[in-house]
Amino acid sequence: MLDLALAMSTCLVELRTISAADELVDAIAILERSCLNCHDRARRKGGLALSTRSDGLAGGESGPALVSGRPEKSLLLEYVTGDPPEMPKSGPRLSQQEIQTLQGWIATGAPWPKSERMIDRSVQAADGGRCSR
Repeated sequence: MLDLALAMSTCLVELRTISAADELVDAIAILERSCLNCHDRARRKGGLALSTRSDGLAGGESGPALVSGRPEKSLLLEYVTGDPPEMPKSGPRLSQQEIQTLQGWIATGAPWPKSERMIDRSVQAADGGRCSR
């Protein structure tokens, strides 16, 4: 019985690890696709870059975009969930699933990939598009 409990506990830890890793990959993909077109280190619209974790935590002219472990205090979520959402200004609005992914990611501390720096993967980047709207 103890072996079964230990095995189940190990499986739950592995599932949480896989889930957190998937959430990280998904959150980073959302930021790269929907935010970095205007908020990378070169453009810094509103003084905000989201290329690194320290950039997001430092924030821009309006304050910190990310508050680790506190999605309700993170301006990033405020801007993508408004009625109507203020961000992203170019490209499609985030889906409810994408917003939930970002909420969960921030709630778990907004971990960052080991590569540390993200790149703009938006459709606008591929077209040479600009921040608009």
